[in-house]
This record gives sequence, structure tokens and C-alpha cells, in this order.
Amino acid sequence: SAFGCRDTATKVMSAFFDKPIADFNVNPTSLCQGADNNFTDLSTAPNSTVSAWNWNFGDGSNATIKNPTKRYTNAGIYDVKLTVGNAVGCLSDVVTKQVTVYLQPVIDAGPSFVVPQGTIVQLKPTANDSTVVSFTWSPSINLSNSNTLRPLVNAVSDQTYTLTANGPGGCTATDKASVKILKPVKPPNVFSPNGDGINDKWMISNLSDYPGAFVEIFNRYGQRIFYSAGYNDPWDGTLSGKPLPVATYYYVITLKNSFEPLTGSVTIIR
Repeated sequence: SAFGCRDTATKVMSAFFDKPIADFNVNPTSLCQGADNNFTDLSTAPNSTVSAWNWNFGDGSNATIKNPTKRYTNAGIYDVKLTVGNAVGCLSDVVTKQVTVYLQPVIDAGPSFVVPQGTIVQLKPTANDSTVVSFTWSPSINLSNSNTLRPLVNAVSDQTYTLTANGPGGCTATDKASVKILKPVKPPNVFSPNGDGINDKWMISNLSDYPGAFVEIFNRYGQRIFYSAGYNDPWDGTLSGKPLPVATYYYVITLKNSFEPLTGSVTIIR
């Protein structure tokens, strides 16, 4: 003390612990957005046991369990850090490993089309990226360019197209769009309902492709003698079951689908 008084004490230090060693495994080390990383603790604690874990996933999130599962929201390269502690509070050095998260393409092939045969239409897909992601349409038939996002289609036949988006790291996505054509409706201008089994009914080619169409037929006085919503039962040249006379009749075919009505004449011969 300040007055020269002295005393001593002795204690034996016998409980020494080595610092724990942090280590871990991550599976997979690279993946697409929307998939999970599984982290497995491989840490050791000589002279003790590992009892505390502090994970830093590099995106502002953390975990304190032994073997966490993590799903990253955004693409990027992340430094994952782990610090562990043993039962007596000793902390390890930080161990760091990297995780690479690749952009997951998200696509919508866009609307399907119903158009007249020979129409040029443009497919209208959407995608969450068009810089690092490449696109392929299949089949390539009637497409202006099968490797662009929005090709033109020459609609000459019914076709379903599959859009495939390929991103870095093997991340892919697919979706489909279809093009249905409406072939020209060609009403014949004459038929012969005479019971010989040949041209006994007024058969209209391709009209079945136009659901909701209706057909009206008038005589020369403007009286409607036939009406059909759809055309499942073609006109047989009768009115109320009785044969109509040989003459010229007039039709109006309403196709809907924004098409102008078809008008013209048809003659019954026997």
C-alpha cells in the first residue's frame, strides 16, 4: 500500500481451452434464384464442444442454428461467414466461403392468337431480363427469327410454340403460346338437293372453325327461310321440311371474331 504494507496471494491456473476452429460445407456452392443452399457445420472445439454458431450470409441476414438452410432473393456472389463459440465462451476466427446465385429467368410466352390464315402476327412474351438471358422458340417454322424474344409469325397453320429462356449457370424457364388460324369461308354458289347423295346439302367449307357464327338465307322477297346458330346441320334446300323451288337465294353469314359478314347468292338446281 502507500504505507509500505505488503501481502501476496497465489492461485494455480489449470483450466486452459484451445480456441474452437470454425468450418462448414455449403451445398450447392452455385445455384439459381429460388433454390435453397444447405449449410453444414464442420467446426471443432478441442478440449470442449461447439455450442454457439453465428452465420452471416452476406445479404444482411443471419442465423444462429447449427445447420441452416438459406434461400437468396437476388442474384449475386455472397461471402458467407461463420464464427463459432465453445462451451466456455471462447470464439473462433471467422471462416468465409462464397456462394454464387444466378439469375432465374422468369418468362410468360404471352397471349395466344386466333387469326385469319396468312396473317402476320408478333408474339408478345415478357421476361424479367433480356440482357444476360437468351431466348429460343421451337419449332422455328414460320418464325422470322427463332432466337429473338418477340419474333413475327406467318400464320399459315395451327401451331403451338415453346419459348425457352437460358440464363447463366444453366438456369432455364419455358412457356408456351399458340397460334390458331381461321381458314377462309367459301360458300358454294350452287347445290342440288335432289336426293342422289351428291351435293344434297349446302356445305360451307371451314365454317366449323368459327364458333358462334350464324347463317341466314333469304328468298328474293327478303323473307328469311333458313337460320342456324352454328352450322352443325347444313341447309338441305327445304323450308319446314318441304323442298323449295329451283331459284336463287341470298345468304348472310355472320362470323363474329371482328370479321365482316359474308353475303352472296346460292342457287338450287335439280
